[in-house]
Amino acid sequence: WYDVDIEKIDHALKHLYIRSTMDNDTRQFLDSCCNASIAKNIFDSITSSFLHAFFSQTTTNGILGRGSMHIFTRQQFLNLIGQTSDWRVSSLLDLGAGDGNVTSVMAEFVEKVYVTEVSTSMIWRLRKRGWFGTNVPSEKLDIQGSYFEACINSLVQNVFNPAGFTVVSFTRLPYLCQGDIYEHYYTLDDAVFILKNSGSTVPI
Repeated sequence: WYDVDIEKIDHALKHLYIRSTMDNDTRQFLDSCCNASIAKNIFDSITSSFLHAFFSQTTTNGILGRGSMHIFTRQQFLNLIGQTSDWRVSSLLDLGAGDGNVTSVMAEFVEKVYVTEVSTSMIWRLRKRGWFGTNVPSEKLDIQGSYFEACINSLVQNVFNPAGFTVVSFTRLPYLCQGDIYEHYYTLDDAVFILKNSGSTVPI
């Protein structure tokens, strides 16, 4: 979940990699997934089968209040940005915030939170948290590669650099999602980047 083959990373990025590890908060999230009520999972499965005829998976999860996501914990976030718990910024924009569970890790460090999400039900859940949410059109990014490290290199070369961003640091983390009657949880490979404007010394 956390390892990167550093020899396959572009030379200019190698020294920017920060290795993350499993921590207690991540274990607690996984434990909560494994200890979920069987009856609720069965109810959600039956209900979601009906809702899928009308809504996307994300919107269905938003209606049922399921499918919560986990990427990093509070301490992992602070380690990645190289800051302590007294760090504060004025605003945060989370693109594709889902139910806001991941956003909430960062929210305590900012004065105002803005979020975007294509799912109407997720927008409703985000607004219940008091955040300013809106729907946005989707956009396909030019990311190429048949393995994780190649996709990292491609993302930096084809997306970040042309957009005027410089990588400050990056790590690999599991993108965890609450499961269902088939699996306790689901996981995707995820790369988290700290960027700055190429003409600035302040990370964003």
